[in-house]
Amino acid sequence: MKHRNIVAVPLALVSLFLMAAAAAAQGPASEVAKLLSGTYRLQGDKTDVRLRFAGVGGTGSTMDLLATASGTYKGTDIHHQGVLRLVTEGPDVRVTATPHFSPVTEASPDATRFSDAETRAACTFYLEPEGQGWAGDTQGTVTCVAGAAGQWRVDITPGTIRFTNPQTKQVLVFHKS
Repeated sequence: MKHRNIVAVPLALVSLFLMAAAAAAQGPASEVAKLLSGTYRLQGDKTDVRLRFAGVGGTGSTMDLLATASGTYKGTDIHHQGVLRLVTEGPDVRVTATPHFSPVTEASPDATRFSDAETRAACTFYLEPEGQGWAGDTQGTVTCVAGAAGQWRVDITPGTIRFTNPQTKQVLVFHKS
């Protein structure tokens, strides 16, 4: 009987540890990564843009997603890439967007490595839980996305990503495809 208890206690402790680790991996950063993962489309007059998010790493409270925007925006061909690093900070998620000036793939070991210029161009903002999703505002002028001058409001809900420029009132709505 004592032998069973000696084995049962460590097994119970290991089980509790694994459950706690699994719970930590399901935090806000993981929730946002799950919500974003996939392909979204923006379509309109002379516009057909695909925005794709794919996991490239991360554990626990930090997740990395490779973001690729490609297609035509207002008649101009675009192809931009970068990595979104999502970090749980209490109930919120810190998002650091770092552009890639040279193309990479999800499988590339360089997906989460950046040049000095790319690192300097990074921008950070915070997402807070809002309704069924997450929302936040970029701080200052966005430098991490070419052509996205000014401040932007980001709203992420199941199946939709909405970018709103509060100054110009421009709204870009991407729908999951």
